Amino acid sequence: MPMVPNEYVPTVVPQGQLNYQGVRTNPQDFRSQLGQTLSVTGEMLEKHANDRQHVINKAAADDLYATQYMPALADLANEFYLLKGQDAEPTI
Repeated sequence: MPMVPNEYVPTVVPQGQLNYQGVRTNPQDFRSQLGQTLSVTGEMLEKHANDRQHVINKAAADDLYATQYMPALADLANEFYLLKGQDAEPTI
C-alpha cells in the first residue's frame, strides 16, 4: 500500500489575531437586496391571498343569503299573507 508523505502537512501554529475575526462586511455582501425583494414579494402575495379570501367569503355569504335566508323569509311572508282576519292580527 502506498504511503502519503506527511512532510507537506503544516506544522506551524499561527500567531496573533486570526483572519476571520477581522472581516469587515456590509449588508450587500449578504445579498440584502435579495432579502428585501423577497420580503416585498411575500407581502404582495399575502395581500393578494387576503383579497382572494375576501372575495370567496363574500360569495359564500351572498350564496347563503340567496339560497337559505331569502327563501325562508319568502315562506314566512306568504304564510302571513294567507292569514285572514283575526288570525293575522296577533302575528304582527
